Amino acid sequence: MTAPVFVDTSVHVYCSDLSDAPKQFRAEAWHTFLWRSRSGRVSIQVLPELYVTLTRKLKPGFDPTEARDIVRDLAAW
Repeated sequence: MTAPVFVDTSVHVYCSDLSDAPKQFRAEAWHTFLWRSRSGRVSIQVLPELYVTLTRKLKPGFDPTEARDIVRDLAAW
């Protein structure tokens, strides 16, 4: 069994950001492992940080509805 792992906002951003394919691939692999092993954890602080990063800091930014869906899905962790 894997110990619980809190995942930083940047890893979640890399999963969604198409501008850096190698980082996205590694982040998605890590997400998949943590999801399947049920060891991934997300801090409540990460959720709004992720939304702000996706909608305001990335260029081009995500549509607010799409970013909200990403955050909602992640909240299931």
